[in-house]
Amino acid sequence: MGGLAVARCYRLRHEELRTWVTALAALRTEVSFGRTRLPAAMRRAGRAAGGACETVLTRAADGLERGGDGRTPRECLSDALRTMAKGGGQATHLWDEDIDILLALGEALGSSGPDDQVRHIMLASWCAIRSEAS
Repeated sequence: MGGLAVARCYRLRHEELRTWVTALAALRTEVSFGRTRLPAAMRRAGRAAGGACETVLTRAADGLERGGDGRTPRECLSDALRTMAKGGGQATHLWDEDIDILLALGEALGSSGPDDQVRHIMLASWCAIRSEAS
């Protein structure tokens, strides 16, 4: 029975990583071609991917839009991931190293020009795809 539970966790992680790859592709499009403001881009990317990914990106976008408190995209993304990890909404099946990739992306988002942000999004996508294969 324990083997089935472990296999289920791997499958759910794989599926969640796949949704993040979809979201990152949509985010890249919004940033590079649409030149969309980051909160709106995060919401659209979340809608494109769905699931837990949508919950995280929507919460992060909400945090950015409240913005008067000077929070960075990394802080907003971190809070959204932490809330979900503690059971606030859908559970995440990501591992700590997967979350670290998303947090590193949050550091780059909003703090540089669109071209640099696209490079960071592509790097995060590549890391997610690589994690998905492991």
